[in-house]
Amino acid sequence: LLLFGKTGSGRSATGNSILGSKAFAASPMLHATTTCDIKTCERDGRILRVVDTPDITESLENDAAREVARCLVETRDGIDALLLIHKFGVRFTDQQKTLLAALEKYFGKEIYKYIIVVITHGDQVQEALQDGSLTSIEDYVSEDWGGLPKLMKKVDNRYVVFNNRIEDEKKNQMKRLMDLVEQVSDQTKGPYKS
Repeated sequence: LLLFGKTGSGRSATGNSILGSKAFAASPMLHATTTCDIKTCERDGRILRVVDTPDITESLENDAAREVARCLVETRDGIDALLLIHKFGVRFTDQQKTLLAALEKYFGKEIYKYIIVVITHGDQVQEALQDGSLTSIEDYVSEDWGGLPKLMKKVDNRYVVFNNRIEDEKKNQMKRLMDLVEQVSDQTKGPYKS
């Protein structure tokens, strides 16, 4: 599972939730991830390899892009899914569109078949639902937040909401994520290999 997203989107925290441990350094007080980091674990009888990547939108033509390329060599067995981390409530910006363009550049248009959008800060989703500022998560992903609906269409509406803070929710969100990874695998007939 390859994690991509903007700095501050919750990439490393999401990786930790998937792994079930604090394997990646994740804190707003820490500097952004600058190198790819690969961690492996077993969850529910399944071996998971999670790859945390730097934010390539901040430095497309320099070290971050080269670091991601190096990391792809280390994942030569292929990528089961690419998790595009998107922070809830943040407009889908030109920077994120640049990220998608970079993904297309590295992987080709075929990559959309492998993308699952992970909407982080699920606690804020719950608050918005409770206070009535959001009627449903489906409304959120279909509203024009600067291109989110267009992305959702390209990825066949594959998304999961992650709350990386509340332990009780992690089991259900992991099940939803693994169901989506299985769906990707069934539709693509195997991992993406560069």
